[in-house]
Amino acid sequence: MQTTLLGLAIALILALLTALVGPYFVNWNDHRAFFEAEASRLVGLDVRVAGAIDVGILPFPSVTLRGIEIGPARETSRLRARSLGIELALGPLMRGDVRAAEIRLVGPEFTVGLNSLGQVDWPAMTLATGTLSVDRLSIEDGRAILVDAVSESRLVLDKLLFTGELKSLIGPVRGEGAFAAAGGLYGYRLTAGRLGDDGLRIKLAVDNAERPLSIEVEGLLAAERGTPRFDGNLTLSRPAGSVLASGKAIVNEPWRTTSKVKATSASALFEQVEFQYGPEERAVKLSGAAELKFGARPRLQGALSARQVDLDRLIATSSAPRRLPLAAIQTFAEMFGGSLRAPLPVSLALSVDAVTIGGAVLQSVGTDLRSDGDGWRFDKLDFRAPGFTHVGLSGRLGPATKGLEFAGAVSVDATDPKTLVAWLTGHAGTSAHIRPWQLRGEVTLAADRLAVERLKTDFDRGSIEGRVAYVWPAGDRPAQLDADLRADELDLD
Repeated sequence: MQTTLLGLAIALILALLTALVGPYFVNWNDHRAFFEAEASRLVGLDVRVAGAIDVGILPFPSVTLRGIEIGPARETSRLRARSLGIELALGPLMRGDVRAAEIRLVGPEFTVGLNSLGQVDWPAMTLATGTLSVDRLSIEDGRAILVDAVSESRLVLDKLLFTGELKSLIGPVRGEGAFAAAGGLYGYRLTAGRLGDDGLRIKLAVDNAERPLSIEVEGLLAAERGTPRFDGNLTLSRPAGSVLASGKAIVNEPWRTTSKVKATSASALFEQVEFQYGPEERAVKLSGAAELKFGARPRLQGALSARQVDLDRLIATSSAPRRLPLAAIQTFAEMFGGSLRAPLPVSLALSVDAVTIGGAVLQSVGTDLRSDGDGWRFDKLDFRAPGFTHVGLSGRLGPATKGLEFAGAVSVDATDPKTLVAWLTGHAGTSAHIRPWQLRGEVTLAADRLAVERLKTDFDRGSIEGRVAYVWPAGDRPAQLDADLRADELDLD
């Protein structure tokens, strides 16, 4: 009995000595085929190890593969990595379970996208489920290239980082990271469930370190015959204040958009859209729907509406609680145009029953807006102003030397011009009765001037034609009025 126990002890000592010392004397590169076969079984694609292979026992069992290439047999590799390190948890391994305490992927590079049919351009994979669980997963210095064959566009994500948990090769996964794209640095947080027959439920949040913009999506990502689809929720927001990567703190006018979204490789339908501009206590709120078309000519079309909008409250400050109508319009245009720059062509139909501005209410405000990225164009804007006045205009709102500038055609038909003038100037004006008045012209409204070219105005005693320009006073410069008017008869009273 003692001989048997002694022999068993000697055998255990020799086995332990072999496990501790053996890896330093074994040329693991001679076993390359074994490692490639096991890795290929896990991911369902051919795995080739072009570099050195290192295996260690202390302090934990580990293996490092260098020069990884993954892809279908006899095809160009779809994924490459400089190295893949796996550290196994010793306790589960002694029980016969394979659990990675840490997996570290360094320098991965892959290209994925949509082909001309809108299908995901990636080879079919058969992941081994329940074979490997991971406590910690880290990805360093990665590079992902996203391509769209239809639009012939591509997006490169550089310096891709990720740190998190991966319970199995098919999820769930949770973690955070960062990447660089289009000259900006982005951080992200990802949570995904276990891949099932119905798809993968994900939650993704992306933040830009240089521009105060946050994107959050949550829903079900699935594929039908290789074509991706997403059904869930989308939130776009800009906070009131933020700190840039440089450490500079900035203050913004906050805005937020939420919607239900159903997306495919061809388009995205946004339903139950809720848009809020400004802080909660003085926000402008609109609701509606929109559709985003992808492809060679991406564009966004939508319609938003509201029962009531108070612009006076939105733009009010302690020093200027209320502004005259033209100044209020200019202030709002600078806020709106400066913060909502469209990255692609946009066409929006807006309608509001009542808009409060300059202390009065504009009724039945409706407009068709278009943007090409450099500014906004009003195809038409119609509303009812004080004095039973109908105003119609069309033109372009874009950047100028100082702030923004509107240039376009304007028509005004006022039944009670006295009330209209009192609203525009903020003064009660003359008590004399003014008969109905009409005006047509090409108007330019900027931060420092108001000009009307090709002016034609009609009233009960005749008509006036010509041009007029008014420059607001600034500093030591007084106000200036420049006019060239022609009339057969003129009664200034």
